[in-house]
Amino acid sequence: MVHLKPRDHVVVQSVAYAYGLLMTGDAADRDRGQAILRQVISTQDTRPNSAWRGVFPWRLEDKWETIKNPDLNSAVFVGSTLAGIINMDRKQPTLDADLRQQIEQAAKLSVEEVIHRDVEASYTNMALLSTSFAAAGRSCGVCRGRASMLKQSWTWCSSWPATAHATNISAQHIWRSTSAAHTAFANTPSPMIFAAKADAMIDHLWKEIALSYHAPTFQLAGPHNRS
Repeated sequence: MVHLKPRDHVVVQSVAYAYGLLMTGDAADRDRGQAILRQVISTQDTRPNSAWRGVFPWRLEDKWETIKNPDLNSAVFVGSTLAGIINMDRKQPTLDADLRQQIEQAAKLSVEEVIHRDVEASYTNMALLSTSFAAAGRSCGVCRGRASMLKQSWTWCSSWPATAHATNISAQHIWRSTSAAHTAFANTPSPMIFAAKADAMIDHLWKEIALSYHAPTFQLAGPHNRS
């Protein structure tokens, strides 16, 4: 696990590290990545009646019996990476069978938490990430047949103001890349409309960055463009 001084092992950064290890194609990296993923998944709150079901702690050392105010955003952060791993594994099998099943279940719980939470569009970066995660969960088959994810994605993106200063362009690209895998349901648009909405938002966000770019110092101005 990735650790911060002195001995805290962090969950969000570790799942991203594991994803990178699996991408190399090296056998030793694969084993290390899978070992990390097993630890990450073991930290998820899976208690049936918990208000935090599907959420991850920030640290491996945190225990759900004593944790205070866990960050609900962790379900999106970790879940999105797990969805990417699932998608990669479906294209080129990499994971052990038992771990594949565990990852799919963990991602499913995270998707359900995100939809249940239903953040407002004014919480711009989390609305964007939630949309992309719901789209990714649908496209990689984490929740097969769940029309609610597609409907919730469209509800979020339809609510964004035209001048929204979003913080996460990568979420839009994830959403754009997965939109073609959508199947339209009642009261939801076609995949083409989903993709067009994502393209419009991506174009808007890059224009925002261009307007905030300070060429002499090679820096972006404004915290809303930190990503």
